[in-house]
Amino acid sequence: MNDPKEHERRPESETFLIEEYKHVLESFWRSEELGERRVNFFITLTTAVVAAFAALSAKGDAGLGEKADLIFIYGLLSMLVFGGMTLARIIRRNLESHKYIRAAGRIRRYFADRDEQVRFHLYFEPRDDKPIRKKEWKDIISVGTGGLLETVALVNSLIFAALIAKWMTWPVGLIGFVVAWIAQFIYVKLRYEAGKPKKEEVRFPGNLSSLDHPIREPENGCEANRPAALDS
Repeated sequence: MNDPKEHERRPESETFLIEEYKHVLESFWRSEELGERRVNFFITLTTAVVAAFAALSAKGDAGLGEKADLIFIYGLLSMLVFGGMTLARIIRRNLESHKYIRAAGRIRRYFADRDEQVRFHLYFEPRDDKPIRKKEWKDIISVGTGGLLETVALVNSLIFAALIAKWMTWPVGLIGFVVAWIAQFIYVKLRYEAGKPKKEEVRFPGNLSSLDHPIREPENGCEANRPAALDS
């Protein structure tokens, strides 16, 4: 039997979901901004350290002797550790951001299930199984979209190459660059695989065409074009 108070509760429930939707999107943007600030700080710090090393090199060893090499090596090691921490935080931020997008999709599904006309105006699909973060092996020789994660991975690889070159030679340093890039790619790929939504976490899989009630064509005969949610 239908609950006679269901219609009385629905406006309150929808108001709650709208506020929850706003909160989810605000959390998404905060996560995005935090990631950008973290990467900007890392790049700024790396630039300052490189500038200091360049100034020290221009003055010879500045009377430091062997200590100059130690300062150079320890400085690079410190930056490499900080870069690794930044990479890990960006991966977590990327996974959290997509979790927020899926949460928003779940709320969109509530309204799409109750009003067919709403579906024609949705830009993103009302689903909570996508988007997901992933890395394909074919992307290993690519910088992807050139986003924050790729930027940090590239800087880390350059730092590692400089460190190896300081100990050995520049040709070996180039090999170190490739090794560092591949190692970070594998790490990111594994983290993304582990961060995929579990089957029991997904309540509304599928796209609009797989909803229980088919979508009507608009009265003017025009097709409703909806871009699919991002997969990367």
